[in-house]
Amino acid sequence: MYIEIIKRPNGEAPEWVRDAWIGLRLPLYHHLPVTSKVQGVVTGSRTRLGAFLKGLVQEPQTMTGYYVHSKGAIEILAAFNTDAAKWWVDNAPHSLEEGQVLMFETQVCGNVING
Repeated sequence: MYIEIIKRPNGEAPEWVRDAWIGLRLPLYHHLPVTSKVQGVVTGSRTRLGAFLKGLVQEPQTMTGYYVHSKGAIEILAAFNTDAAKWWVDNAPHSLEEGQVLMFETQVCGNVING
């Protein structure tokens, strides 16, 4: 199942990088939207322990959206905009690690698409 990005997502990346997602179809990690605590790809913690400790002193942001595997999404982005993908490699390389996910808010996503 896939989701198409139809609007600029929120986030810490520059606008031109976030605009590069528009029009892309990304394979979903899970076919239903979820509500979860999220952190920035630049300012957020790199570990679960770090996220837990940061949450003790600062209220994490809650978001409802769709999860996609970060590495696969950035690879798709690279096929359409190498400069935007390079921003991710240079500024959020941890996003390319196995098991990492990105969340796109429901309001920036079109309908879920099968196959």
